[in-house]
Amino acid sequence: MVKFRQAIISMENLDPRYKNILKAIIDEYIFTGEPVGSKTIVSQYPFNLSAATIRNVMADLSDMGLIQKPHVSAGRQPTEKGFRFYVDSLLTASDISAKEKELIIRKYKFSSKDIPSLMKLTSDILSSLSQFVGIILAPKVDENIFKHIEFVHLHSNNYLVILVTHSGLVNNKFIAIDFDLNSSELKRMENYLNQVMGGLSIAQVRTTILHEMRKEETTCNSMINKALALGNIILSDENYQMAELFINGQYNIIDLPEFADLDKLKQLMKTLQERKKLISLLDATTNTSEIQIFIGSESGSKEISDCSLVTAKYRQDNQVLGTLGVIGPKRMDYGRIIPMVNFTAKILSKLIGDYS
Repeated sequence: MVKFRQAIISMENLDPRYKNILKAIIDEYIFTGEPVGSKTIVSQYPFNLSAATIRNVMADLSDMGLIQKPHVSAGRQPTEKGFRFYVDSLLTASDISAKEKELIIRKYKFSSKDIPSLMKLTSDILSSLSQFVGIILAPKVDENIFKHIEFVHLHSNNYLVILVTHSGLVNNKFIAIDFDLNSSELKRMENYLNQVMGGLSIAQVRTTILHEMRKEETTCNSMINKALALGNIILSDENYQMAELFINGQYNIIDLPEFADLDKLKQLMKTLQERKKLISLLDATTNTSEIQIFIGSESGSKEISDCSLVTAKYRQDNQVLGTLGVIGPKRMDYGRIIPMVNFTAKILSKLIGDYS
């Protein structure tokens, strides 16, 4: 028996009977949130095995570190290692329902093009469908290619600046300037900036503007100087250099048994509120595989070590713009959440592609 256990610890040679029983335990635990006993497996699953045989298999799975007893009198529940094996080897490819697909497409149908509205809608879609926490890391405007800029005079010296990137997304910014402009000058400045900034990333535009300002210091071209000064005001916004995280559905997790410990719940809610650690985590996944699944401590963040995080990338053409996903308990329904997150990322990518 010891030799057999050593052989199956590699997982690659795990006996199909062990796989089936492990999958049944995890499926049942995901559904009920309660430790699973051998009697439940016997009564609920058609394995035609005795309770004693099931108990022996469960003991072996425990020795392998795939399941554990939360306390002496309880049944078994999966460990992080068990969940990882389940996700990597036991889940069959599936898809979300046609009804859910239709709902996602319909919600996006009349969405606004501006970044905050689109990001907020996406986090809401993920949250409402998963009943957990929906998150999306917005594109760093700094890394997007500039397409064009437009000025709208509001009143006095206050203006709305509409900056459109090559991805088709729109950033609105309100500014106040300390010099007067008539409509003709404003249009000329707009045309000049579009010419200077066209085809560059926002980060490159910022450098170009500063370079042009130094070149024009000795000239008497008032329009160019004002245009460059205006461009510098707009692009000095630190928000263009930071990725913003949109979160929805934090309160969906309050009543989950996994977070009955008030200290753990406070720690998680604080992390969701502060967002910095999540932004770092999601930012680090930009150049990794299309779908990422972090189970418990795999995220490297102590604050969300009782959670799992399923993420996917959204893009415009071949450029990755950001990451979206769902945060929930480790016993989330991965078979449903993974394709949901993936489908949402694909629809958002298509939507952004249509805008460009």
